[in-house]
Amino acid sequence: MAQQAESKTIKPAVIRTDFQTNSQSNSQTYMQTDIQKLYELFLNSTGVSTDSREIKPGSIFFALKGENFNGNKFAADALKEGAIYAVVDEPSDSRDPRI
Repeated sequence: MAQQAESKTIKPAVIRTDFQTNSQSNSQTYMQTDIQKLYELFLNSTGVSTDSREIKPGSIFFALKGENFNGNKFAADALKEGAIYAVVDEPSDSRDPRI
């Protein structure tokens, strides 16, 4: 039987994924740190979603971007709907301090 991770209260926030740095080694270290942090958040979440209209409380929202859509624009909505974190790759115009 799989062991369940200890539940912790996590303050909602936004994680920005920006791995562009001048140094290759700094970039790799930055990525490892963010990936480790994201994995820990995932273990304490209820799941993941890429659709801000279908957020389940305690989930992590991943903002996908394509030719005809930009999920970054819905990060604040996802947090309002109960996501504990939103993973985005561009700045937000929201005044929400969690972004």
